[in-house]
Amino acid sequence: MLQKQGKHWDAVSIPNVTVADLKPETFDFFRKRGVKSKRLDEDLLTDTNEALLNNLKLSDNGYLKRAALLLFHPDPEKYVSGAYIKIGFFRTDSDLLFQDEIHGNLFEQVEKQWICFSQSTLKQ
Repeated sequence: MLQKQGKHWDAVSIPNVTVADLKPETFDFFRKRGVKSKRLDEDLLTDTNEALLNNLKLSDNGYLKRAALLLFHPDPEKYVSGAYIKIGFFRTDSDLLFQDEIHGNLFEQVEKQWICFSQSTLKQ
C-alpha cells in the first residue's frame, strides 16, 4: 500500500510525537560526527533540531517520520517494535559464546554494538 502512495516504510508520519520528545544529545552527536567526517558544514552546528530534521527530510507537514524516531528518539521501540539489535558471537556454527540485545536509537545501537563486540572478542 505504501508503494502505491509513493512512500517507503521509514517515511510514514507518526502522530503525537514532537521534536521535544527526541533526545537532544543524539542531535549533538550527529552534528559532531557529521562535521568531523566532513559530510556536514559547520554552520549546521547552530541550526535548531527542527531545522535539521527538515533539512534531512525527516518531517512531513508538521509530523515526524518514522526514520526520525529510529534515529533520534530515546526509545524508538515504543513506536517501532523490534527496533533493536540482537547480537551473538559464535565460536562455531552451533557454539554460542556470547549474546546480547542492544537497545536505543540507531546511533546509540551502532556505538553500543562496537563496545559489545570488543568485549566479546576479549572474552575468547
